[in-house]
Amino acid sequence: FSERPESSSDDGMVASGPSSQLPEDLQKLQEEVLAGLEIESDDDEEDYFQQPELSSEAGITKRVEELLARPVSRGSSEGVPKLTESAVLLHSGADTVEDAQHLVYRHQRLARLDLPGSIDLVRLTSLEVLSLSHNELTDIQPLSLLVGLSEVNLNFNHIQDLSPLHECEQLIKIFAAHNQVSSISGLEIGCPQLKELSLYANRFTDSSTKELLKTLSGLPDLRSLDLGENGGCCTAPSDRRDLLRVLPSLELIDGNTVVRQSTGEVVEEDSARDSPTPNPSGGSVSSSRPPSSGSRPEGDENQAVAF
Repeated sequence: FSERPESSSDDGMVASGPSSQLPEDLQKLQEEVLAGLEIESDDDEEDYFQQPELSSEAGITKRVEELLARPVSRGSSEGVPKLTESAVLLHSGADTVEDAQHLVYRHQRLARLDLPGSIDLVRLTSLEVLSLSHNELTDIQPLSLLVGLSEVNLNFNHIQDLSPLHECEQLIKIFAAHNQVSSISGLEIGCPQLKELSLYANRFTDSSTKELLKTLSGLPDLRSLDLGENGGCCTAPSDRRDLLRVLPSLELIDGNTVVRQSTGEVVEEDSARDSPTPNPSGGSVSSSRPPSSGSRPEGDENQAVAF
């Protein structure tokens, strides 16, 4: 609010501006009140100065109360990292957002997908591969609009809920390592074609095993699974055996090759060992080898698109 010039009448009295007949402290308060008002034009400014209710102590007090009752602004989103239309074009290499098929937007400090100025993801009608790894996301609800998505990398964020991905029925690869996920219930219904799943270093625990096995049993095409660093989830030999039993197509688990022998015995072949180590009960053994398939610190670099 700029400083207001005062104009004088013929008799030298002030014709506009704060009332000079009020005590000095009230004049100062009046000026502060006026400075807090949103005035759109000079004419409005003149009107505000001459309002009778601002020329008395009671009127000023009322206006102060009105100002205090106004909602406090939470600040502008300017300067906050956003996934804008220009960012999509830059990081996808497409001529239009509708043509973008692969989008890699990593290490951008992106915390939200729904800020004013962010692109409406429904426009990304051709997008098949998306990487938002190494950001600060907690809510991925807008991703539910990407119904044509086949691969998504969300490694290294702060995500607790993956359920928005259930709307992406064509997904075959989900990499969500190093997040805060503790349940994937419903994934088998929303993404039945899933072939690769990385949940390395999340919030699953030993008590999560039963629910997890139930969900995974609905993903018969799953070929690669990472569950390491999850509080003992699916690490007991019996749980490991059940895991391999409910996933008949599994080829890689926690970085180990799954070997199905002619005898019906199923083992995990640790690449650090010379030969498979069978479980006496006919199941498999767990391994300390660091997991792969999307759980490596730099994501899934062996993919066609650098995730």
